[in-house]
Amino acid sequence: MPFVGQDIYRAVSRLPGVSASDFSARFTVRGGDHDEILVTLDGLELYEPFHLKDLGGGVISIIDVGLIQGVDLMTGGFPAEYGDRETAVLEMRTRTPREGALTRAEIGIMQATLRAEGATDKFAYLASGRISHLDQAVELFNPDDDFSPDFFDAFGKVTYQVNDRHQVSLNGLLAADDIVAVDQAFDRFESRYANGYAWGTWNASLASGTQVRTIGHVGQLFHRRQG
Repeated sequence: MPFVGQDIYRAVSRLPGVSASDFSARFTVRGGDHDEILVTLDGLELYEPFHLKDLGGGVISIIDVGLIQGVDLMTGGFPAEYGDRETAVLEMRTRTPREGALTRAEIGIMQATLRAEGATDKFAYLASGRISHLDQAVELFNPDDDFSPDFFDAFGKVTYQVNDRHQVSLNGLLAADDIVAVDQAFDRFESRYANGYAWGTWNASLASGTQVRTIGHVGQLFHRRQG
């Protein structure tokens, strides 16, 4: 179904029990708060995964929808492995790269996107980069307004199949945005956000049939608002 800005969050907001506004990408489940939802990408928890958070809490998510292979939204009754979250769990999984090599470019309403992927018997990679042109659209339709929203994000994943039972992968996600606004009284407001994650995953299948996943990660969130 069509949704604004090729945003996976706006697609999820159409599911039963989910409510969201037309402006913000954030959603709530069964009356809970948005920060009560556990959000993961390939097993790693994401904090504040939105661009332009000063506009309604987030206009668009930092995840390129073209990377996603599957989404699970659990709105109740989820197992204890997901911790003490009260409302819901949103699990996102990136695609398995196709064999060979493929590069694709897209231009949408809010951003331009470049993706690349490829795979062999042992090695696979998946990458995506997005950059917005919202500032140019605002200048085109409202030339008298000194308002400039901008964002970009990049994702990369490299996977190596050690053998039939062991697989290792390295993921990276970086997102940043910037808003500058000047009103008629020459009051200036500037807001900058950045999220960065890097994580490695080891998936092992034991002889007993038990599946084991081990994740090591680092991350940083940066906020700066001044006026």
